[in-house]
Amino acid sequence: MRCRCTEEDLELSVYRMDTGDVLPDDDGVDSFWKGRFPATIGYLVEVGEANAETDYALEVEVPRRLYFDAETSAANVTSVAAPEELIAYLIEGTQGQILAAEL
Repeated sequence: MRCRCTEEDLELSVYRMDTGDVLPDDDGVDSFWKGRFPATIGYLVEVGEANAETDYALEVEVPRRLYFDAETSAANVTSVAAPEELIAYLIEGTQGQILAAEL
């Protein structure tokens, strides 16, 4: 999952709902959080630590998982991309595999 605040003075934190533990941030930038879910549970995204009232926008991205047809090892996706929209796909790969993507 990736989270980003448009205001750099804010800090993002992500917590496990079952234990309350904070998840490690793979990026290390306060206004951006990137990491992997350790379990299939609920998660809390927290925005805070501003010194004054601050306008912000929060963007959260959880990649779409692609599943491949076992017989052809291929997946086809048909969708619409809005202007300036980033669309991410999560693919489970094996060492040595080659990925070919055509748009």
